[in-house]
Amino acid sequence: MLIDMITSLHERKLIKARKLDWILLGGNSSRLPLVTDMLAEAFFDGSKEKVLLDTENIKLGVTKGALLYAVAPEALPFPVDQVNHTLPCRVGLLMAGFQFDPIFERGITSTDLQATQERQLFLPVGKTNLRLYYYFGHDAVPKVLDNPKMKEFSVNCQQFSGQEMTAIFHLLPECAGIEVVLRGQNQETTQIVPILGMG
Repeated sequence: MLIDMITSLHERKLIKARKLDWILLGGNSSRLPLVTDMLAEAFFDGSKEKVLLDTENIKLGVTKGALLYAVAPEALPFPVDQVNHTLPCRVGLLMAGFQFDPIFERGITSTDLQATQERQLFLPVGKTNLRLYYYFGHDAVPKVLDNPKMKEFSVNCQQFSGQEMTAIFHLLPECAGIEVVLRGQNQETTQIVPILGMG
């Protein structure tokens, strides 16, 4: 698939040459010698030294590696020097009908207009948490429940149980987290929640 992708980029003139400087493999791909051999043969005349491996950080390593070491920065949706500051996943809420309601899209930074989002929510009586979902897949309309590419984080909001509330989400610089401001009847809370999959 990677070979086909590079060939396609070259044919569409998004890269100047099919030849790469090197490739970074992350996660399961880095554990398969056959993959290393195949890529070395296809792009580097059999030289395995130019096929780099990162076995530690599967999700973020693959995302950043694919972007940071691209030979076609003009084909990326944002400048390659922003890669350490971009969101590596989609972040959203679970809405009626078990639908994923995206708050932040993958690839944005804290300086983008989309970095602050607001939702009007009702927290049913007895419910004490607002669940954020982090999606690392590529489906346009992802399944939220029982999806191995979906991670969940609970935001404590028990004081708003049974109330209407305004939830404001702000992406912090360098993707250090998400500031969540909850406003209800005569009360307000601010929490910083992590971005799952970072680091």
